[in-house]
Amino acid sequence: IMKKLIILLVFLLFINIAYAQETFDEDLAIDWLESNVNWDQANIEETSFALLALNGDNTGLAALNDKIETCRTGNCDTKDTALAALALGNSANADLIDVLNNAITTYSSTGWKIQVLTDSQGSCQITNGDNTQNINVNPNSDWFNLNFNFDEINEVITVDCSDVEDSAMIISLLRVSGNSIYIIDQKTGNNVNLELVNGCFARRANGNCDIQSSFYAAWALNKLNEDVNYVIPYLEDNADSALYKGMLNSIKRDSGLASSLVNMQNSDGSWSNSVYITSFVIDGIRDISDTEAIDAQNWIKDRQQDDGSLGNVLDTSVALYLGLGVITPNNGSNGFSPEC
Repeated sequence: IMKKLIILLVFLLFINIAYAQETFDEDLAIDWLESNVNWDQANIEETSFALLALNGDNTGLAALNDKIETCRTGNCDTKDTALAALALGNSANADLIDVLNNAITTYSSTGWKIQVLTDSQGSCQITNGDNTQNINVNPNSDWFNLNFNFDEINEVITVDCSDVEDSAMIISLLRVSGNSIYIIDQKTGNNVNLELVNGCFARRANGNCDIQSSFYAAWALNKLNEDVNYVIPYLEDNADSALYKGMLNSIKRDSGLASSLVNMQNSDGSWSNSVYITSFVIDGIRDISDTEAIDAQNWIKDRQQDDGSLGNVLDTSVALYLGLGVITPNNGSNGFSPEC
């Protein structure tokens, strides 16, 4: 009896998945969006995502260009500027990218350490600008705290262990954030330069680090194939929600972070019971945790109304752009790719 019950439950599960896939009408969702987005009244976020979902729209493009005139001179919030730059694409957003670059500022991050793996012993000197720090290393050395204050977005740290007879030693720059340890740079040799990145985005130029601005700007710039490595430490320290973790993993493509997101997933397949947040998380875990991503897609599809919408203009746009692309399940356990 128990075996028959299990088979029945599995059968019903597949029926539900198939039903969600068969009843969802993407064309109807697109038609609804085209008919219901008010390009003149929509805000910049709504306009940008609607354009992305619809693969461009002449009326929408004209409306967005009108809305962002003040953004081009740095008078919009960074979030709006970043989303508009993404919607316009690389051919029309150079001035907006410049505005975003002007909003980059230094993040006073902590937890920086040096690790030296060697079979020998001796002394090393760590240098950063005019600052120096001496350490003694041996085969049993632990991590060494960096006693420097970093005030630039990109810093170079020189570790000179020339007195140690081991040219094959491995020297690493580490950063500890909470219970996580990140390898930021790693070189082989007894005299190496390591690069430390230490940036974030302000809401506008000359401001202080802003969490929302940093996540949206880094996410959008990464979509535009711009380098955003300099802001990753700040994002790692502030990714405290499913939305921000999903954005971060869209950039990092890290199986550990994807696993953390899977642990936050609701039993119905959603995150926070939100089409918007669930779509961003799907974007962050697709090709890493595809089983869970497909469950989330089915949850979104079940939200479709008779008129084709998935809620409001913003939710429908974000779902079409981020959440509902084709996912081909991989062969990893629980959706994760096997690790070497």
